[in-house]
Amino acid sequence: MQRPRQSASASIVRARARRQRQLRPNVPTLAFRLVIAILSVFISPAVLLVSLFRPRMKTGRRWLIAALAFTMILAGAAWSAAMWLDRTLADSLSVLADYETARVEVRDMPFYQVLNAESLRNGVDPSLVAAIVQHGSGFRADFMSRRGARGLMQITPSTWAEFMPSAVCRGDHAPPACSGDCIFSPAANLRVGTAYLRYLVDQHGGDMMAALRAYNSETPAASALSQTYAETTAQAWTTIRGQNTQPRVDAALTAMRLRSYMSWGVIAMLCLILAWSVVRLPDPRRDDDGASDHGDIGPVGNSVGHRGAAYVASESDEAHEADEVVPQPDIGQP
Repeated sequence: MQRPRQSASASIVRARARRQRQLRPNVPTLAFRLVIAILSVFISPAVLLVSLFRPRMKTGRRWLIAALAFTMILAGAAWSAAMWLDRTLADSLSVLADYETARVEVRDMPFYQVLNAESLRNGVDPSLVAAIVQHGSGFRADFMSRRGARGLMQITPSTWAEFMPSAVCRGDHAPPACSGDCIFSPAANLRVGTAYLRYLVDQHGGDMMAALRAYNSETPAASALSQTYAETTAQAWTTIRGQNTQPRVDAALTAMRLRSYMSWGVIAMLCLILAWSVVRLPDPRRDDDGASDHGDIGPVGNSVGHRGAAYVASESDEAHEADEVVPQPDIGQP
């Protein structure tokens, strides 16, 4: 009569071995789960958004975790775009401060010969000087602005007196030019303007945007108008320089757009997670009331009960499998 017990024990051992083989990690299964996890991260915003309008839709904590992971990815992308933008802008603007690496002489525009000569004399990029002249005076030598700036490079009387102290012209009269060293003389105006630009570039340590803001504003604190002037002049400079700087500027603009999109994406995801948490997360007081209605089993008891139930279910399955293979003894045999 010991043979049935041995057969039942062997069946239980075989069932447990088969269950352990099933629980072993399988490479295709892990790869499939990894793909599902990645897809869950990227579709989690849509799932949370749909669940806000469908109260009966079941969404567990894994979707909230996936949404948080997606938010972290967006934040990392925004940070990377910001770093890329800073590096690209530094590369594209620092080249302006060094004439030897930014030598692009201009052609086919008014006063281009004297413009190139005076730019070479003071060590600045002729294409940048052409952009300043184009944006400031439109290549009109007798132009005078409402603020009193005069000539091609829009030199103020105070700047003229500082850089041309021995000139007969004091730079405070109306056009036309009074002499060859007049503020309205193209050669003299370009000489002072390029020297003043070189001084500002050196003063700001090669930061051309700061130098352009200071060029447009005589006060230490640059105004919003000076910032607009600097940006517009930089755009005109890239147009004149053509293919030498346009790829860098395009890269900077792309980085700016990416940073903006990713930043707004992070804000939108945080708002979505907050709204989902308010609407869909269960109320602890409601859970406590539900637990008291169903009995006195607390959170610890529930967890232990679930584990016990799982263990009992596992043992019952093994016993059931064992019962299926246990041979029935023949009562008729002695």
